[in-house]
Amino acid sequence: MIPLSFMSGQVVPVGSPATPTVPVTVCYELTDLGVSLYEMVRSLKAWAETHMDDVLAHRAAYDARTP
Repeated sequence: MIPLSFMSGQVVPVGSPATPTVPVTVCYELTDLGVSLYEMVRSLKAWAETHMDDVLAHRAAYDARTP
């Protein structure tokens, strides 16, 4: 998980509405931009899971021929 504190003051696809409680409650949620990025990352993750055996085989073949 990425700590969101480093993103303070930057344009990011995460919203953080605060609730005036003691202590302050902050609920992080994705903006529409963040949701669109999430969909792309989810697709990349699915591709990686589907092709991991091939990736590992190619990596091993490369390592075997590289001194």
